[in-house]
Amino acid sequence: MAWIQHHGFWYVNAAVVVAYLPTYFNGASDKVTPSQGGVQWDALRTHSVWHIMLRHFRLDCIRHCPLNPAERCIFGFHSTSAKCPPSVVLCGGMWERLFPHHPALVLLPTPYFYVPILREVLLWLGCVEATETVAHDALNNGLSLLYYPFNVRIENEVTVGGAPNAMSLAFDSESQPSLALVKLAMMHGVSLIPVLALCTPANSERRLRWMPLLPAWLEHAVAWMSSVVLSLGAIGTCKSKATVVFGSPLHVRIAPVGTPGSNHVALG
Repeated sequence: MAWIQHHGFWYVNAAVVVAYLPTYFNGASDKVTPSQGGVQWDALRTHSVWHIMLRHFRLDCIRHCPLNPAERCIFGFHSTSAKCPPSVVLCGGMWERLFPHHPALVLLPTPYFYVPILREVLLWLGCVEATETVAHDALNNGLSLLYYPFNVRIENEVTVGGAPNAMSLAFDSESQPSLALVKLAMMHGVSLIPVLALCTPANSERRLRWMPLLPAWLEHAVAWMSSVVLSLGAIGTCKSKATVVFGSPLHVRIAPVGTPGSNHVALG
């Protein structure tokens, strides 16, 4: 594109941008099925080319117990690093081997879908906007949800119950996204499943000095794209180690008619 612009063929770049605009504004980020206008590309998501990235992550997925394909669940994805995004566990046919006949979508913040090219990749991999309307629509269409709450982090090297080097979940002062998931589960009568993505501290990359200055969604987007570039340039090598553990379903009580309040969420 830069070479074309340098040699004066600016109209080629303009034509590419104009041709891309309908795709960028097609509104597919809030469509949960292809029949509604979604662009989920299962053939690409399950293709063996993604095994390159999985080998780079040295990704091990552990399933605590099988799930009933007839039931839908909400998976809460808690990670020690942004290098292992939730969409990766859906790639290469890994999800189908873990949970056969259990379709799922990944909920991501809306700003992710503002970035060109990244937007298309995420949509093909089964990612949609993390809005209440989209979540209700997905559950009503028989789809499970995988969500990454950015206000929840895992702290290493702490003592829990006298056991050193344990893991603990640290919640920020306002855990509204987490409470929203509980409300959603109570309204639809679906189970909550905790998911821990553990990356070895020795192999985790240092964050650049300017990274903390970025919004949380942009910091994770930069880390995600960096990991993709590194994986494509490191075929057959093992750069990092990541283990994703899917816990047992946590059953919640169905809420009364209407939206459950904070008291119902606390008891649920």
